[in-house]
Amino acid sequence: MNRPLPLAFPLALLLASCGGYSEPLHESLEGHVESSQHAVTCSPHLEYYPVGGPHNGGYDSNALNYTCADHPSSSPDNSDWIGGDHYGNDLFAASGTPAIAVVSGTISHSGYASVSGNRVTIEDECGWHYFSAHLTTIAPGMSVGTYVTAGTQIGTVGNTGNAIGTSPHIHFSIYPESYNAGVDTFPMLEGVDDNACTGASS
Repeated sequence: MNRPLPLAFPLALLLASCGGYSEPLHESLEGHVESSQHAVTCSPHLEYYPVGGPHNGGYDSNALNYTCADHPSSSPDNSDWIGGDHYGNDLFAASGTPAIAVVSGTISHSGYASVSGNRVTIEDECGWHYFSAHLTTIAPGMSVGTYVTAGTQIGTVGNTGNAIGTSPHIHFSIYPESYNAGVDTFPMLEGVDDNACTGASS
């Protein structure tokens, strides 16, 4: 049975914390607009789910009911990507749940910023950026220029940056040359959700 969200977790607070990842905010948060040095040369893809454990993808009444449900048949997940406002999907999980490298690639950004909090961005060989924000911790060795293999733990789920006071989650985005050209990650997330509770490596 689904349990209702506690009063201490209003929708307004969630929307205030994760909405508004527009380019001006992102520019302020990174010090510049995250961009690749070249146009993308293939389609984006995922090899692993960004969360290595029970979770709920997207905001709904089940946001705090973390599961490893079969996808898509019994999954409560949904998309909360909103073009022009929320360029990503929020993936809720218990604080400290492993955050996973979704693809193999080179870390293009890592560290703390005021909006995204602790974040790691991986650039794949085609020029796509895979952005995981609000991490509690960043795993050792996740520094800019480091090559990481898909399935590696890059940190832990949290609520840092402007997500303080919300339920722990990862704001996950995929984008090409600029952040606000990002795509809805939900269809790709559904395709790899079956490894969410088994796919993390140490």
